[in-house]
Amino acid sequence: MKNLTLLFLLLHSAAFAQFQYVSPMPGSKMSNINHNIIIRPGSLLDASSLSNKLFSVEGTRSGIHDFKIVLARDGKTIILQPVTPFSYSEEVTVRISAGLKTVNRKTLSGYSFSFSTHREYSLAEQEQLHNAKQILMKEELQRNGYDESTAGDDEGDLRDITGGFTIVNNTNPTPGEIFFDAWGGFGFSTKFDGYNIIEPNGDSVYYSAKRAYDFDFDVNPNGYLSVYNTNYPRYDILDSSYAVIDYYYPANGYTMDVHEFTLTADGNAWFIADDPEIVDMTVYNSGYCHNATVTGTVIQELDPDKNLIFEWNSFDHVAITESLHENLSSCVIDYMHTNSLDFDANGNLVVSNRHLDQVNKIDPATGDFIWRLGGISNEFTWVDEPEPFTYEHCVRVLDNGNLTVWDNGNYHVPTHSMAKEYQLDEVNKVATLVWSYQPKTYSNGNAYWFAMGSVQRLSNGNTLIGGGWDFSSNQSNFFEVTPTDSVVWEMALNNGKSLVSYRAAKRNWKPCAPVNPATITVKKITATSAKIAWSTVHNATSYDLQFRRLNNVTWKVKNTTNTSKKLEHLLANKSYEFQVRAYCSNGYISDWSPLDTFKTLPLKLTDTQREVSATVELNPNPTSGLLNIQFALEEDQQVTLSIYNVEGKMISTSSQFLTAGDQSLQLDETSLPAGFYLAEIKVAGDKQIVKFVKE
Repeated sequence: MKNLTLLFLLLHSAAFAQFQYVSPMPGSKMSNINHNIIIRPGSLLDASSLSNKLFSVEGTRSGIHDFKIVLARDGKTIILQPVTPFSYSEEVTVRISAGLKTVNRKTLSGYSFSFSTHREYSLAEQEQLHNAKQILMKEELQRNGYDESTAGDDEGDLRDITGGFTIVNNTNPTPGEIFFDAWGGFGFSTKFDGYNIIEPNGDSVYYSAKRAYDFDFDVNPNGYLSVYNTNYPRYDILDSSYAVIDYYYPANGYTMDVHEFTLTADGNAWFIADDPEIVDMTVYNSGYCHNATVTGTVIQELDPDKNLIFEWNSFDHVAITESLHENLSSCVIDYMHTNSLDFDANGNLVVSNRHLDQVNKIDPATGDFIWRLGGISNEFTWVDEPEPFTYEHCVRVLDNGNLTVWDNGNYHVPTHSMAKEYQLDEVNKVATLVWSYQPKTYSNGNAYWFAMGSVQRLSNGNTLIGGGWDFSSNQSNFFEVTPTDSVVWEMALNNGKSLVSYRAAKRNWKPCAPVNPATITVKKITATSAKIAWSTVHNATSYDLQFRRLNNVTWKVKNTTNTSKKLEHLLANKSYEFQVRAYCSNGYISDWSPLDTFKTLPLKLTDTQREVSATVELNPNPTSGLLNIQFALEEDQQVTLSIYNVEGKMISTSSQFLTAGDQSLQLDETSLPAGFYLAEIKVAGDKQIVKFVKE
């Protein structure tokens, strides 16, 4: 029997080894009944081998489920979308039959895994789940000195953010604009609520009036703006004219979290969602609540088609009892409070979990932890760090691999907040504090913000700090400091209104979004032409498409008001690279899209078909005599230029050796009589003829 068990485990492990990632995680206990299923072998798949017959989804109560099958854009991830929900309190088994093929024709073996759905919650429990976040926020405020009797109403007349803040110091800060949100920290609206872009001197670039509690306003890596919209809740995507052009909700029935959203350069969306569940906490302590609302973390990745291709649920990876400072005897517990996501150079997730006092690195290919820094499950040795971070925010990965952290310091004695930078030896698991900065109050004490905040390392080595949430009128809210801790910029929000800002970021704002690279396609490729198409930039008036043969130095640029352009007179069987950029109605020009490539087809020569090596343009046409001839050579060539009259008689001819790239020649034909003429250019035996008119 022991040998049979060992054989089963070996076969099961071998089958699972072919599947890099599945979701829900095998053995997961509290999945939503509307959950989809993700299967990723890890290799590019042969789409023709996909068939519903290879998969089955069956619940112990709901039975066999029909589903829609989707192969995501990455060519690796399969999504099964059940047509009907699962039942509560059931085990769901997903079976994958042998026969799925990779692009290199490898056939994958079969595999199966199971997960369970949570029980059905009563109406009272559903109300408890709905109110959990509000209860937790109120408790947090009360712990930090909030007096509900001070709350009032100060909406007033809406106007520009100017007056909502004071620039305390502006001494040669890093160039760029500051992005931040502002709202009344005492729980009432103010006339300064909204998200903002300002110059360092305080001039307003943009202000969204009366948008209370909208968080994380920033520019995404793909060039579009995003902001948390508390009215829905969701994340809105804004173009460079600040119009909402798209929005995101979490998949699988979860609720969007306020803390982090990013659209990466490839068009994928990453964000945090909340997973509140009813948990019997008496399994940990008989004195705990038997039906506590415990909020966990869900991290999701959606591709440009909004297919969910990755999900990580904290209940599958982190014990509730790892929450260091939360009252586990309470009936409402936020045990993770994940508040930032970032990526290392290899694309791994770096995640801040405030209520664990912990930063994690997670492999997004598998969902597994790579390491855990801080908290109960800390794997690192601290060096030159007398007080490791507590209740931290905004962990970011620097270009050199170091981490910056905003240490709110709620459990330092005495409480104080600091910006910190750690150098990590990830092999030997050593975390060394290499830099820190302690903001000061106006009376030169150690400043403290009990929640929120941010740290951003700027291009010149300076650091922008957003303090976060406080109830103090004795300290500023934003600071830019040099590597030697000199404050070169400082801003205070209107303390009389107790304004709060979640984060601050400095960007070199170019309000013209780039073309989404995920939407750029190459169509109708022939031996001598190709059509490039892309999606609309929402306030663009025209687009540049630049292209060149691979390894050539000189670009050719075509401008168009359309979202596609046909390239002609290309060389056959050659590779080309290209980029697209937008011109916006506000006068700005976007960045170029990332370089992309295509290859023309081989040319089948016929009696009337020749390979073209140059394209010719004449101007002005008609001409008074001075004629400019522009052409582009794909390589160094001997060029012969001849002028003929309409009867075919040669008027003039000349030859010279020219280098590859754009060329411009000027001919003086003022002595020619008025009439029609032909300009012929010969390159390596090929020729093009262009008609022109002499006035």
